[in-house]
Amino acid sequence: MGSAAIGQHMQLPEGLLDRCRRHDRRALEHLHRLTFSLVMGLCRRYRRSEDEVRAAHNGAFLKIVQHLDKYREEVPFEAWTKRVTINYLIDEWRRRRDHFAELSAADVGSRSVPNEALDRMEAERLELALHQLPPMTRTVFNLYAIDGYDHTEIARMLDMSPATSRWHLMEARKKLAEILGLQPTTKKKHHG
Repeated sequence: MGSAAIGQHMQLPEGLLDRCRRHDRRALEHLHRLTFSLVMGLCRRYRRSEDEVRAAHNGAFLKIVQHLDKYREEVPFEAWTKRVTINYLIDEWRRRRDHFAELSAADVGSRSVPNEALDRMEAERLELALHQLPPMTRTVFNLYAIDGYDHTEIARMLDMSPATSRWHLMEARKKLAEILGLQPTTKKKHHG
């Protein structure tokens, strides 16, 4: 049985998505287990409370399942899942603009390092610093620096100009440097 890779540690068994499209309960449970860490990490980045993280995860997973018919196999499934999840989170934010302050960066990404305690402390320090940024600045920073979107994509997602997105990124970098006690880097012509 062939399989397509998802990330470095997960495998997507051949036929799983077809079974999920037919609403096979076991296949859906398997897909949920495979995508759980990725989707939860993204949800933690944009929601503050654990209840909101779980609710966002459930909504994002439902959106993934509902849009499986739009998935194209030439796109890595992990990248597609990430895009669907982030789009879901942005759409939810648009629907709940009055809750915008709840956007957060609780997860700074998953990376493997030898000293997990130091990594956890640094992640917590960065998380606290990110929580001090204004919500829109934090969101732009997350989308650009962590999720890899460019300013044109961010501008389209958040209904702003690319120049405004670049300004928010510059502000985030400046404020994070101040909060974390880092020396600001020399100014370059290229913003992001």
